[in-house]
Amino acid sequence: MVLGAGLIFCCVLSLAVIVSAWDGPHRTVTAWLVRASWGVLALAGLWIARRALDGPTPFRLVSGALSRDYVTFVDAIDAVKEPERPR
Repeated sequence: MVLGAGLIFCCVLSLAVIVSAWDGPHRTVTAWLVRASWGVLALAGLWIARRALDGPTPFRLVSGALSRDYVTFVDAIDAVKEPERPR
């Protein structure tokens, strides 16, 4: 939620900067600087996302624990079963 509010704030700020410089002689430079700022922000976001994906999987240990619990559960059920009667 906070990230979305920050993104909307940056969008409005970008528009405000461009509109403020619209009547001045540096309108094009201002627009390109705003565009470059968004490009840097996008590259930083991609870099952070790639770093997050390179880490270990978050539930790898939970998966192993659940597998062991399942095997223990099945073994306990097999131990409680009545022996089969010969026919």
